[in-house]
Parts: sequence; C-alpha cells; structure tokens
Amino acid sequence: MMRRGFSLVELSIVLVILGLLVGGILAGRSLIRASELRQVSTDLTKTRTSWYAFRDKYFALPGDIPNATAFWGAADTSGTNGECADILTSVGTGTQTCNGSGDSMVNTNERYRVWQHLANAGLVAGEYSGIAGPAPGPQGHDDIPGTNLPTVPGAINKSGQLLVWITKSSHDAYYSFNSPAGHYVMMAKCCHGTNKSLSSPILTAPDTWNIDTKVDDGQPFYGRLQPQKSYWSGCTTANAVTAEYDLAATAIDCKPLFRVTP
Repeated sequence: MMRRGFSLVELSIVLVILGLLVGGILAGRSLIRASELRQVSTDLTKTRTSWYAFRDKYFALPGDIPNATAFWGAADTSGTNGECADILTSVGTGTQTCNGSGDSMVNTNERYRVWQHLANAGLVAGEYSGIAGPAPGPQGHDDIPGTNLPTVPGAINKSGQLLVWITKSSHDAYYSFNSPAGHYVMMAKCCHGTNKSLSSPILTAPDTWNIDTKVDDGQPFYGRLQPQKSYWSGCTTANAVTAEYDLAATAIDCKPLFRVTP
C-alpha cells in the first residue's frame, strides 16, 4: 500500500500558519501589557488629582483632616474629647471615621485613613476600612489590598501580584537621592519580613520606565516618580543619581514611588 505524506508545500503552509498564530499571541500579550501600564499611569495621575481636590474642598489632606468626623461620623467616641481611642483600630460603619492630627503630614497612624477619607469624599472608587488588618506586624501594619488599600485594576505584573499604593509621609535618603519631602504613593507587594506591609519590588525595569515616561521624565532618580534606591539592583544600571533604567532586565526589581504632594 502506498502511503502519502505531506508535501513540502503543505508543510510550508502549516509552518506559516503556526508562525502567524504564535506572532499573534505574542503581539496580543504585548498589547494587553501596554494597556495595563497605561491604566497604571492614568490611575497615578488621578490619585494625585484626588489629593489636591480633597485639600481644596476640606482645607486639609486626606488622613490628616482634623474634623473628618464632622463630615462622616465618628467610628469611636471613647477617646479624649470623644475622639477615636486608636485611629489604627477604631472600626465604624458606613462612612464613620477618625480625625487626623491636622499637622499637614500624613503620619503612620493616618496612612489607612487616607483612602477612607478619599472614598468618603467621592474622590476615589471603592470602600476602605481606614484601619490596619486584623493581625498587624510588629510595626502595626497589616496591608490588605482592596480592604484598607486600593488596587490598580488590571495592573497585574508577571508574578501575578496586584499593584497597590501606600503613603509615605517623608522621603529621605533611604528611598532616593534627590526627592523633596512630601507625600508619596508606593507601588509594591507584600511583604517585608514580618512587618506585613506592602514593601517588596513589584515591577520590572522596562515596565517602570514605561510608566515613568508617561507620568514624569523617564529618568529613575529625577522627577516625581522614582524607584526606591535601596532596591536598585536590576532596576537601574547603577546605584547612582546618574543611572538609567536597565531596559534589558526581566526580573522584578523595581519598587516605584510617586509624589502626590507637594
């Protein structure tokens, strides 16, 4: 019996089709990732705008506003003069919250109230508890994306983690080379030791450069967006202010911070 195989022409056609399919899949993934990074850039800009809008309306920063309970009700009245006994743990219902100190700085105790106040004011989407999670680490942090911190929709990196934001009330030499003091949002993932805070690198250098170029100047240690220099390995070409992003890197080595105020 004579058996007939594929001709060279037929095999060539199959290989061409396979090549087109593979190329289409890779191109599709690239487009999806580009869209995700655009969303991150958009959300960072919206977050900065929301802080300024809040300050313009309430004459204070979110988290730090000293009369928040007058607008949204008190989560707890067992403290001094009816204030919350503990801003990190006082749980309310609905929009009930705690007042901040009113010193124009978002401190550690106010870091979770930021997002609750912004949500209460209708300036960010979602609902946030305003307090640490149920099992804080030794520094009182228990970061839970979607519960006390926002996530960035669709911004999933290659390890499957979501990007989240946390506040920093100061920005010293540990974080960067030449950024001014202010308030920053950090894109990171859990966890740093037993601290239970979202403080580990989450982005590759090319992805961070992509976002930096859209919202700032594309330079790692200049401008409004900068990766934390203590995590520079693999993120930038050197641990120096003149470094560039390592655009050939594929590992997740970057932990960017974005200044929202001033």
